[in-house]
Amino acid sequence: MLFSVVTKESKKVKLKRILRMRMQEKYGLCPEDYICDRLEEEWRAVDSLGLLEHVWVLEKLVQWLKRKQYPFWARGTASSSLLLYLLGITRANPLPPHYYCPYCKNILWMIGCKDGFDLSDAQLCKDKTAMINDGHDLPWQSVWGVKKGYLEIDMPKQLYGIISRYYSIHYSRQKYKDIDILNPAGEKTVRSPKLRICRIIYIDYH
Repeated sequence: MLFSVVTKESKKVKLKRILRMRMQEKYGLCPEDYICDRLEEEWRAVDSLGLLEHVWVLEKLVQWLKRKQYPFWARGTASSSLLLYLLGITRANPLPPHYYCPYCKNILWMIGCKDGFDLSDAQLCKDKTAMINDGHDLPWQSVWGVKKGYLEIDMPKQLYGIISRYYSIHYSRQKYKDIDILNPAGEKTVRSPKLRICRIIYIDYH
C-alpha cells in the first residue's frame, strides 16, 4: 500500500516528530532561535489553515517517489516554506543567505547578500571544515499566508492511476476533498470545492 492511514491526531504528532528530526539533522541538536521561531510560525499558519494532515500525506507521497526513484519537483510558492524544505518536498532553502557547516552545524549569516548562491564557496568553519553556502530569503507568507492556493507537483503521468486512486479513497473516507488531480490531458478528475494543498501535473518519464 502506498501509505498507511492513521488517525488525524497521530499524523499531527508524527509530522512534528519528523520535522524535529530533520531540523536536527540539518542544523544540529540546538538550532538557532531564529530558525526555530520561523518553523513554529509556519506550523501555526499551516495548522490554522487545516493543512497539517495534507502536508503529512504529501510527505509520505514524496518519500514513496524517492524510494521508487521517480522524478518529481514542487514549484511555485512552495519554495518559500522552510517546513516543506525540511520535509524534503521542496529543494530550495528559504532562509536568509548563510553558510553552514555540515560537520558542527555552525551557521554564519551573511547580511547584505540577496541570495546564498552568490556567496563564495571558499568559507571555512572554525574547525577548518568547508562551509556550504545556501539560503534564498523567501517569506513563508507567500505560501501559507493565503486561504487558498496551489502547491504544484510535477511527476510522471504513468503514476496517475495510483495517486488518483489513493487520494480519492483517502479524502472520501474523511468526507472532504482538498486536492485537485489532473490527468495527462489536463482534466480534473478529483475535484475540490476548496483547494488547499496540492495540484498534481504529469510529465512523461521513460
